[in-house]
Amino acid sequence: MALGAMSAIQERGLEVGKDIAVTGFDDIPMAEHSHPPLTTVHQPIYQIGKMVCGMLIQILRGEDLLSRHVMLEPRLIVRHSCGVAPR
Repeated sequence: MALGAMSAIQERGLEVGKDIAVTGFDDIPMAEHSHPPLTTVHQPIYQIGKMVCGMLIQILRGEDLLSRHVMLEPRLIVRHSCGVAPR
């Protein structure tokens, strides 16, 4: 959606990162290669999948879960679309 928003902004003659900031979510591979590169939130997808599968296996075995709620730390990947050049 963020890439589509960037396209619509540019079609209206505005400059992403200068006239308007855009931030995406999930840090898809295209985010780094868009023009300008898209600022995005990266989630540890592999770690999430691994934890969920482990929890599911525990449930299927009738075992108690150590925790029903798990908080994983997302990471903000700053690129040019937010108006700030990455460090």
